[in-house]
Amino acid sequence: MDEQSPQVFEEVVTDQIIPFDERKQEAVIGHLIRDEVFFLKAREQIKYHWFGKGIRGELWEKMLEFYNIPQYKRRPTAEELKMMFGSLPMDEAEEHYREIDRCMLMANHIGLDVVVRECTAWLKTVLIQEAAATLMKMYKNHQIEPATKYAEDKLAAIKNADFDPVKTISFADTKTSVVDRMIWRRKNACTTGSTLYDRALLNGEGKEGGLAPGDFTVILGAISQDKKIGRAHV
Repeated sequence: MDEQSPQVFEEVVTDQIIPFDERKQEAVIGHLIRDEVFFLKAREQIKYHWFGKGIRGELWEKMLEFYNIPQYKRRPTAEELKMMFGSLPMDEAEEHYREIDRCMLMANHIGLDVVVRECTAWLKTVLIQEAAATLMKMYKNHQIEPATKYAEDKLAAIKNADFDPVKTISFADTKTSVVDRMIWRRKNACTTGSTLYDRALLNGEGKEGGLAPGDFTVILGAISQDKKIGRAHV
């Protein structure tokens, strides 16, 4: 496939809006907030412009923004998502808060199985449209061999496209949300003032510090065993 084909690909998808009614779109966002595996499968497949120019597209965009913060690498909770709109004028912020509440409510009324099935069907439709438009341009440009390779790759992508959280996700989907977060916590740990404490708190890995961000650490010890000294260092 030539280097210009991804540009053709993007030109096709930017005006796509998911053909769900308002309640079902809200259910999609609600389940993305609730279900970690569904979120991980969706984060590179669901585009925020699928929800149009309204608040739901903003919610999905902020969820992806939250995930990309190094110390998180996970989906935000409903309350964390609300906090991301806290800098807006009060009336606008409250409108976003109400929409998040509606999304969570709709997730109670429309099951994840329904959302997954219909999102999967929509994704396959989008991929087919992308493929058709891209192949047509490649054909007009006489790019026969690249078009053949592109078609093979796209057919495989269409076949494998799904959002089913029951199916096993690959390690590549989870390593950034678990391993990278662990590395970030180790790297940004503060020292207790004692190398022995640091290594004990982080199972021997606290080489630079033992107090990881977000942790609540309690130091216990027998009477008269220098807890006050340890506390003073912390």
